[in-house]
Amino acid sequence: MAPDGIFNMVLPAAIGPSTSDADWLNPVATDLEVDGKNDSIELVIHPLNSTLTIELFLDHSGDTTPPNGTYVTYPFRVIDYLDSSQVVYEVLANGSEWMSDGVAEIVLEPGSYRIDVETSDPIAGDPFGTRIMSGTTQFDVGLNGNPVTGR
Repeated sequence: MAPDGIFNMVLPAAIGPSTSDADWLNPVATDLEVDGKNDSIELVIHPLNSTLTIELFLDHSGDTTPPNGTYVTYPFRVIDYLDSSQVVYEVLANGSEWMSDGVAEIVLEPGSYRIDVETSDPIAGDPFGTRIMSGTTQFDVGLNGNPVTGR
């Protein structure tokens, strides 16, 4: 397969359906006549988007579990993991993405992302004087539309 997603394969001469057994891609069968003239077919996949749930909390006990901390609502950005200059989604402190204190939900298409949260600055008026998120913030959204949770 080429980097642009195009691949070639040899098919025997025939007329028949082209199908996929990947039900989660919602495939549609297509008839293809392999006759040595017009033997190309374009397959376009439109995978489902996934809901990403982000939990931001102050981890008082250091055990990385929200019930032992305090949920906080704080702005963050979702960045393309392969191109850190590309902001894919920005959630503001007063954004509609917040479902409750410290819990935001957004919808993303399949890809590799990371979460970027600025260090809180109480001198600038932020309510917290700490780093809100630490550890690995990279995550993948798969092709099957399953929910993704990040803490």
